[in-house]
Amino acid sequence: MYLGAAAAGIVLTAVFGIGQVLAQPSSFVVIDGFIRSQAPVTGQNDWGNSGITYNNAGSCTGVQIHAVGTNGLFDCGSVNPTAGHAPIQPNYVGPSVQASTFIVDPLANQGHGDLGNPCIGATGNPLSPTSDLDPTTYTQSTKNGDALTSYTYGPGGLTPKDDIGNLYAVARNGEIFFGGERVINNGDSHFDFEFLQQKLKANPSVAGSCTGAFQGNRSQGDFLTSVDFPQASGAPPTKSVNEWHCDNETTKKGGPVTQPPVGTMCDPGTSNASDPNWNPHYQDISGSTRAAAVSLASNTADLSTGCGGWVCRDEIPAVYDPHFVSFEEFMEGGINLSELGFTGCVNSFIPHTRSSGSFTAQLKDFAGPINFNTCSVTTTPGGTSHFAGANLSDSATVTGFIGGPGTVSFDLYKFPAGTDPASVTSTSCISTLRVATIAGTTNDHASPATFTTSSTYSSAGPGLYEWVASYFDPNETTATVVSTCGQEPWAVNQATPDVTTSPTPAGTLDLMGLTGPVNDTATVGSTTNPGSNPADATGTGLGKVTFKLYGPFNAVPTSASCLSTKEQASAAQTVSGTNSTSGTSATYATSYGAGQGFTPSQAGWYQWIASYAGNLANAPATGVCGDSAEQFRVVDANIQITPLTATNIVGNNHVLTGHVNVNDGSGNANAPVGTTISFAVTNNGATATPANGSCTTVGTTGSCTFTINSATAGTSTIRASVTISLGGLSISRHTGDNYSTDSADAQKTWIAPNTRLTVYDQISGLTSGATGTVTYTAYKSASDCQSNINGTPEGTATTFTGGVSAQSSSVTIGPDTAWGSTIYWTAQYTGNEGTFTSACVEYAVSG
Repeated sequence: MYLGAAAAGIVLTAVFGIGQVLAQPSSFVVIDGFIRSQAPVTGQNDWGNSGITYNNAGSCTGVQIHAVGTNGLFDCGSVNPTAGHAPIQPNYVGPSVQASTFIVDPLANQGHGDLGNPCIGATGNPLSPTSDLDPTTYTQSTKNGDALTSYTYGPGGLTPKDDIGNLYAVARNGEIFFGGERVINNGDSHFDFEFLQQKLKANPSVAGSCTGAFQGNRSQGDFLTSVDFPQASGAPPTKSVNEWHCDNETTKKGGPVTQPPVGTMCDPGTSNASDPNWNPHYQDISGSTRAAAVSLASNTADLSTGCGGWVCRDEIPAVYDPHFVSFEEFMEGGINLSELGFTGCVNSFIPHTRSSGSFTAQLKDFAGPINFNTCSVTTTPGGTSHFAGANLSDSATVTGFIGGPGTVSFDLYKFPAGTDPASVTSTSCISTLRVATIAGTTNDHASPATFTTSSTYSSAGPGLYEWVASYFDPNETTATVVSTCGQEPWAVNQATPDVTTSPTPAGTLDLMGLTGPVNDTATVGSTTNPGSNPADATGTGLGKVTFKLYGPFNAVPTSASCLSTKEQASAAQTVSGTNSTSGTSATYATSYGAGQGFTPSQAGWYQWIASYAGNLANAPATGVCGDSAEQFRVVDANIQITPLTATNIVGNNHVLTGHVNVNDGSGNANAPVGTTISFAVTNNGATATPANGSCTTVGTTGSCTFTINSATAGTSTIRASVTISLGGLSISRHTGDNYSTDSADAQKTWIAPNTRLTVYDQISGLTSGATGTVTYTAYKSASDCQSNINGTPEGTATTFTGGVSAQSSSVTIGPDTAWGSTIYWTAQYTGNEGTFTSACVEYAVSG
């Protein structure tokens, strides 16, 4: 509640301030005099989580202290395991901010394990564990507004009322929130929270020393807000706000003075001949409306369960309780920088205490100084592609600096694929995950300045990428401000390419025309992945395509057809690389080695499947069985002529039969009804006619006949041919084409009557000493042969040696027209092994 103005500031009990409410900071941190969140509301936070109990569950481990609940900014502090050392500060666990800090300041004149802390800026632990000195104390009569270079520090003793305990602060979106704990409330206490635009450093006098001096400068617009507890206990605290001015408030004649721009460096004790009003000093603005930009609060009652997830160091309880804070030992505040009129950015935060209420009283204890930067760095990823292989870039806009810009360095961190962006916090970007550091460039010469990455990073694989931009003031080697890890997630995924194939040859193929291996071409493309090359040059199989051919099938393949039993092994080849590439695709072709390749030998349907192995940029992809674009069909036909050989007596008709088989991919079948078979006769001495002709197949037999005759003796060659449409493809076959399933051309012999025929026979079954004669007899009919009548014996006396011998005899068919186209033979043996006659043998004179 507001109680009105006091002489040195504004009196408060719980929350105190002046001016318009709209000028105060937002409720990002609730300024209510409590350390822990009281009524958690989305977007409203406090220093510690809500709730009133503690454990080490949740995000804390081991002996770390977890304050249960939600909406806290800091958590997981712990008691220092090394005796005599100060507690360990908690981690920042709240939403993204521009800057955050938690200071566990050393204590003096106490006996509960806060002693013997390392000196600021020193290495090791120069103070003994039993020392009762605080290493962060001012060692001279230092006052607010003195030149910073006059401040010296070193170990010193402090009264409890001047000893700082824990301090914490955050900065976001043009606001600063700060808080702190003092260790006792039974004496005057005066706390200053000073914010500087220049870097403030504590430099040891020699390396490892516990003493040293400050280095830094003051600038127009620096500000300091104070909380004063003016009496031993129970008195309401007051606030004051001071602003650093380079010039006097009025001219020597009492006229108004316009102060230099915010950020103008002006240290006390310096002169400026060009500025007659030069007089660097702190100006109390507590009575102005701008002071309403500062909101302060303190606890009016003990916080018996109210400390956050860290060790609070109150000295009032009889038994030390790390979760206890006595009344008026906690203070917190918020500053709306815009309403304060501050247009620069804070670089240093240094809290300190005074021995009395006077603003120029001697300073006692300090914490830090802290590199605490409110400069804004906002980053924006370059480009829109989120697929592996894409070139990643970033830009950062930096505001709040004074003069020319410094430099920006862009760090890129990679988390495993599938990482939830919400799981990436401000502490997640560690050095082991950094994949690139790229310098920034800018054409801007004042705030705000936009920097862009001087080069791009080609994402080597899928994952969650995070850019973090670090801004460096001129002549500084440490970052002034760093964007927060987790604010710029870039999920990079593998592209999902498509695989299309183009068989060569394609469509319907004539089996007889296939003289070499069939081939396939695959195009791996992804229209959503422009510029990515699916090929991989490592030679490890990434980016390769494997071609497999399945078949033959007697029907169009479906998704279930491509079984291993149907795989043509010689067609499964891994391609050595790409034939050609473009921004969105790569083309591969089958690449057979020596002696490899597959040439179909059977009709049927065949299915190509091309499988892309994938690479860092692209997921694997494969074609599918049943894809008509990856199929081709092989068809076949064959033709036969019968009989292939025969002897005809001139004048007798000779009948030839042509037959055609077809296979449209579904299996062998007789040619369809009405198929035309053509015949062509070539004579050698004979005069067979007709010389050309055709017939059409009858029913489903696939056959038809062709008759010729000759008036003269000689030979005739008869060729049968067919042209038929299968699967829309016209194919031709003819006898004598040396195709394995086509018969040879027919050869016919024409003989005149009285032509002597030479008959060859072979006698078997005789012993090695057999001798004798074989007589051959010709008969006109089978019945005559069987009855041994009407025969014309012809024979030759033969002497046998060895029991088996090929013998010959000849028979003259006389002019008797009763002789037909078929005669019958018997062979009779008479000799030293007896007499016997063979069975009748049929012999076709004509077809």
